[in-house]
Amino acid sequence: MSWARRLIHEANRWLPRAEHGVVVVTYHLIDGGIDSAVDIPFDRFRAHMEQLRPLASTLRDALEHLVTGSQGTRVVVTFDDAFANFFDLAWPVLCGLGVPAVLYVPTDFVDGRGAPPLRGAERLRPCSWDALREATATGLLEVGSHTCSHRDLARLDPRSARDELTRSRARLEDELGRPVTSFCYPRGRSAPWLEPLVRERYATAVVRGGRKLTAARWSPWQLERVPVRRDGPPDALELLSAGVWLEEWLSTRFQPIRSRRG
Repeated sequence: MSWARRLIHEANRWLPRAEHGVVVVTYHLIDGGIDSAVDIPFDRFRAHMEQLRPLASTLRDALEHLVTGSQGTRVVVTFDDAFANFFDLAWPVLCGLGVPAVLYVPTDFVDGRGAPPLRGAERLRPCSWDALREATATGLLEVGSHTCSHRDLARLDPRSARDELTRSRARLEDELGRPVTSFCYPRGRSAPWLEPLVRERYATAVVRGGRKLTAARWSPWQLERVPVRRDGPPDALELLSAGVWLEEWLSTRFQPIRSRRG
């Protein structure tokens, strides 16, 4: 870990505590064997799930927690990209511990006609539609859209963005035989002109940002997440106590994206 990240992580411990609310954490790969900060060791992932198990909630129940202003912290576990690695390593842990999760699926990748969503993951396979159907049938896994191609929507023209949003949901619902109401922006990057398009098609959307969601400050179409990185804290509870995970918050605000307007 760089000295700058160490300093930011240390600073996070001094931020005001936020005792109540919802933290949405996101994972990508577990022991995927690639040189990426989001490829997490299996032992760390299992330890995280054991820690988070008492606080883990479905996305729907977590939002109800916010609507009612309930006390305490709830955690929503999310996964991006739908690598087969998810079902090989993460899913058995989630099932064994009874931890619900949301998996955001880029449909072209699963269909075998899209590139892997992560750099360096060219040798990694996508999950299968059969695996997705079996997992969602348990009631423990919710599947959401991650577009078709995993392209940055904010860099597309409005017509292409609409197509990505519409076709991905239709493809998922056709294969899974159930409604798909949650969306994840590729790379977590949203833009003001995109939100109305997302609202027309989905009940919720997750973005980057790093803030803990509280009853006083949240939107179902701007659910900020905390990414779990290889160089992040081994203790998952560190991600939950403060009102914001500072590293992600700073990254979101000081690396602005160029987006098309429409």
